[in-house]
This record gives sequence, C-alpha cells and structure tokens, in this order.
Amino acid sequence: MVQNINFKIKKEGEKTYIFCLVRKKYILLTPEEKVRQLMLNYLTAELKIPLSKMAVEKSITVNGLIKRWDILVYNKNFEPELLVECKRPNLPIHQSMFDQVAIYNLAVKAPYLCITNGDNTVFAKIYFETGKFEFINDLTQIII
Repeated sequence: MVQNINFKIKKEGEKTYIFCLVRKKYILLTPEEKVRQLMLNYLTAELKIPLSKMAVEKSITVNGLIKRWDILVYNKNFEPELLVECKRPNLPIHQSMFDQVAIYNLAVKAPYLCITNGDNTVFAKIYFETGKFEFINDLTQIII
C-alpha cells in the first residue's frame, strides 16, 4: 500500500484528525485509523471501487456480542464482497487476527477477507460450501 498520500488532516489542540471520505467526517488519527485510510485509498485509487460501495466501522452482532468491523466492500448487487480488518502498523499479523475476522464474517458472509497493518496485507478467499479458504496474492480477481 502506498504510504505517502495527501490526506486531509486537521489539528485541534493536541489532537490530530484525518478526513474519512467514506464517513464524510474527520476522525481522530490513531495508528489503526491511518491504516484504515490507507486501505480505503488502495481500494478506491488502485482497485477503482466507488466509495458508495464501502462502509466503515459498523456494528454487528455475533453470537450475542456486539462487534465492529473496519471496512466492508459491497459488490454490484450491494452484497458483502470483502471484509477488511485493519491493525496498527508494526503489529505482526497472526492467527488470532484471522480468527477475529472469521468470527465477524459469520455475520457478514463476505467471500473475501483481508487483514492489513499497512505494511503487510493478507488476502483470503472463503469457500462457504466446504468451510475452507485459500490465501490469494491480491484483490484484482474480485469483481466488484
């Protein structure tokens, strides 16, 4: 993912905010939020996915617990296509992150999953009929 993008940033006192094009408002700039905005930029600039086909930080209920996913991309029929989990930079991607996004996906049912920390990004295709998955190199095969 490209790291040097001109985001709209503003400061209020000691706090820094970044403008989210999907949510159409300024959000407190945390390390995870920076990764989220980098991924949104990748999805729009590189994969040409319209902002109208994305949702950011929405709540879902999984096994009676309220959870919040980072980015959900919808296909042309506005069905879930890609569920993205963003982590702060320098946090190594590990099994518990896959478990987390897989649990969220019980409710979402997206055929593609992504985990990113901004430096490393892992994509997987889910085969619901067999309960299996495969890692894929990129998202260019997704038809949004």
